[in-house]
Parts: sequence; structure tokens; C-alpha cells
Amino acid sequence: MSRVAQISKFKVILLDLNANLCDCWSSALLEFNNKLNRYSTPIFKYKGQLNYDQLIKNDTCTTTILSPGNSVGYMNGGFDKALARWFSSNSSWEDTETHVQSSLLWKYHGYLSPTNANLVEFNTPEFYKNSKAWNLTNANSILHLPTMRVPRKLFGDAEKHESDALSLEMLRYVYDCTWEILTKYSLINTLILTGIGSGYGGIPEPLVAKAMISAITIYSNSKLSDIDKALYSLKFLKEDFRSLISSDDSSYIDSREFDPLKDPLYKLY
Repeated sequence: MSRVAQISKFKVILLDLNANLCDCWSSALLEFNNKLNRYSTPIFKYKGQLNYDQLIKNDTCTTTILSPGNSVGYMNGGFDKALARWFSSNSSWEDTETHVQSSLLWKYHGYLSPTNANLVEFNTPEFYKNSKAWNLTNANSILHLPTMRVPRKLFGDAEKHESDALSLEMLRYVYDCTWEILTKYSLINTLILTGIGSGYGGIPEPLVAKAMISAITIYSNSKLSDIDKALYSLKFLKEDFRSLISSDDSSYIDSREFDPLKDPLYKLY
């Protein structure tokens, strides 16, 4: 029997300096304008930096922030460096990097394989209690996800070799990364996410936005069973899911074809 997953309430804040990505997030949110979207977690998006404390902090909020990192756990550039500084109080940003890196390298025996998300907590109050991360957003953890082994274009020069097949693979990559992140939130009330693969990774913003919004909306939908979420994910990712439906009488997935590269998101359900 297919069961409806019980997911505790949380909210997602999408934050990026890239204005085009923020516009694409807005467009993707508007496309999910059907009745099922009302049962998904609240999603907020902002263009800017880590300074939206008035929108995040409250007495019961616990926040984590995504670090789209690399396979060695270094945080010495871009958003990662800003995040390391955000968590540093009386110490330097390198101390934050050392804590995150040592925790992850110990767990994985050295190599952090891409797309595996891990919640790295700061369990020593003296370390983080005076940091902006804690005082402005109630964040005492970083959600680390290596989006790439080393800084590079994730799919080569995508603009030169643009094709539907390549675009679909990029969409699938971002969707899977986002889903992996969502499975790690546990007791977290608020997730602050930046664009996945949209910066140095070179994935076009419309694909990043559509994949992230779809993953969040499907994952958190309180009216969908676990099986339905799996099948809707496969449908969104343009996999052949119809043979799987025939083996489960409890599933009521709309089996009409859906092309994530061409169709608006409201046609998914």
C-alpha cells in the first residue's frame, strides 16, 4: 500500500546574487499554479547576500545553509568563503573551513564524492554563538554538497554544444542534487539554498530554477504518497515511468507525456 509521507514543516529560502536566476525561480514558481502546489512547503526567493535576518529568525527557527562545495572541502572562494565568514565569530573564516573539512574528510576517508549531502553541525557554542550565522539566522550548521570535484564547468562548454539531450542531463543533475539536500534537513526548520551549478558550474539558470523548484515542490507535497513522489520525479525527469505504474494499483499519476524542457510545470500534475 502506498503511504503518504509525514514531513515536518519547514521552509526554503532561495538566495543568490544572480538576478537572472532569481527571475527564473520566480517564473518556475508561477508555473506551479495548480491545486497540488498548495500542499508544498513555502518557498521564498531573494536576490542579494546573507542578510535577510528579519525574514528568517524567530524563537523556534533552526536554519542550515547550503555550501555547494568541492571534493576536498575547501571553502576559500565565492559563496563558500562568504559562508565561512558568516559562521566565524571570534575566529577567522579558516577555522570554519577546518571544522567543515575535517568533519567531512574523516567521514568519507578523504574523498568527498559529488552530489552527497552532509549536515555539518557546530556543536560548540563558544565557536559560533557570536557569529552572524547564529545571531541573525539561528544557523548552527552547514549543509555541504560537493557539486563538483574541482572548480570547473560541470558539463563542459554547454553553450557551444547545446542540445536537448545535454540540457536534460543538466536538469536531471540539479534535480537529484536538490532532492538529496532535502532528505538531510531532519530537524531543520529553514533551508537557505543558493543556485546549484549555476555559477562556476555553468548550468543555464532556467534549467537550474526549474529543476530546483520542481524537486522542492514534489518532495514536500503533503498530498502525495512516497510512490507518487517517486513517479512524479521520474515523469519530470523524462524517464519511462509508465511500466512502473502498471504494477501499483494505488498510484494515480497522470500518465500523459511531459517534456521538462518545453512544457510549463503546471502540466506535470
